[in-house]
Amino acid sequence: MKKKILAAFFLLLVVVIAGCNGGDDTQETETVTFSKEAFDISLLDNTENFVNISPEGKTIYAYFTGVG
Repeated sequence: MKKKILAAFFLLLVVVIAGCNGGDDTQETETVTFSKEAFDISLLDNTENFVNISPEGKTIYAYFTGVG
Protein backbone atom coordinates (compact mmCIF):
# COMPACT_ATOMS: atom_id res chain seq x y z
CA MET A 1 0.00 0.00 0.00
CA LYS A 2 2.87 2.37 0.80
CA LYS A 3 4.40 1.80 -2.62
CA LYS A 4 1.13 2.73 -4.36
CA ILE A 5 0.81 5.95 -2.36
CA LEU A 6 4.44 6.82 -3.01
CA ALA A 7 4.05 6.08 -6.74
CA ALA A 8 0.87 8.20 -6.92
CA PHE A 9 2.61 11.07 -5.09
CA PHE A 10 5.61 10.85 -7.43
CA LEU A 11 3.33 10.84 -10.49
CA LEU A 12 1.45 13.86 -9.14
CA LEU A 13 4.75 15.65 -8.50
CA VAL A 14 5.91 15.00 -12.08
CA VAL A 15 2.60 16.28 -13.47
CA VAL A 16 2.77 19.45 -11.36
CA ILE A 17 6.38 20.17 -12.37
CA ALA A 18 5.59 19.58 -16.04
CA GLY A 19 2.53 21.83 -15.77
CA CYS A 20 4.55 24.68 -14.29
CA ASN A 21 6.91 24.68 -17.27
CA GLY A 22 4.12 24.87 -19.81
CA GLY A 23 3.70 28.65 -19.61
CA ASP A 24 3.42 31.06 -22.47
CA ASP A 25 6.78 31.09 -24.25
CA THR A 26 6.19 34.22 -26.31
CA GLN A 27 8.65 36.97 -25.57
CA GLU A 28 7.97 40.60 -26.22
CA THR A 29 10.65 42.12 -28.39
CA GLU A 30 11.48 45.76 -28.72
CA THR A 31 12.24 47.33 -32.08
CA VAL A 32 15.80 48.63 -32.22
CA THR A 33 16.60 51.43 -34.61
CA PHE A 34 20.14 52.26 -35.68
CA SER A 35 21.20 55.87 -35.67
CA LYS A 36 24.60 56.55 -37.23
CA GLU A 37 24.94 59.78 -35.27
CA ALA A 38 24.73 57.84 -32.01
CA PHE A 39 27.88 55.93 -32.94
CA ASP A 40 30.04 58.83 -34.14
CA ILE A 41 32.99 59.27 -31.80
CA SER A 42 35.37 62.20 -31.39
CA LEU A 43 38.91 61.40 -30.29
CA LEU A 44 42.11 63.38 -29.94
CA ASP A 45 44.86 62.66 -32.44
CA ASN A 46 48.60 63.03 -31.82
CA THR A 47 48.47 66.81 -32.32
CA GLU A 48 45.56 67.18 -29.85
CA ASN A 49 43.01 67.93 -32.57
CA PHE A 50 39.61 66.27 -32.42
CA VAL A 51 38.99 63.67 -35.13
CA ASN A 52 35.50 62.36 -35.83
CA ILE A 53 35.26 58.62 -36.29
CA SER A 54 32.34 57.11 -38.20
CA PRO A 55 32.65 53.31 -38.24
CA GLU A 56 30.29 52.96 -41.26
CA GLY A 57 28.95 49.53 -40.44
CA LYS A 58 32.10 48.23 -38.76
CA THR A 59 32.65 47.56 -35.11
CA ILE A 60 35.02 49.87 -33.29
CA TYR A 61 37.49 46.97 -32.99
CA ALA A 62 37.41 46.44 -36.76
CA TYR A 63 37.79 50.16 -37.42
CA PHE A 64 41.01 50.42 -35.44
CA THR A 65 42.54 47.04 -36.26
CA GLY A 66 41.32 46.44 -39.80
CA VAL A 67 40.14 42.97 -38.74
CA GLY A 68 36.52 42.20 -39.61
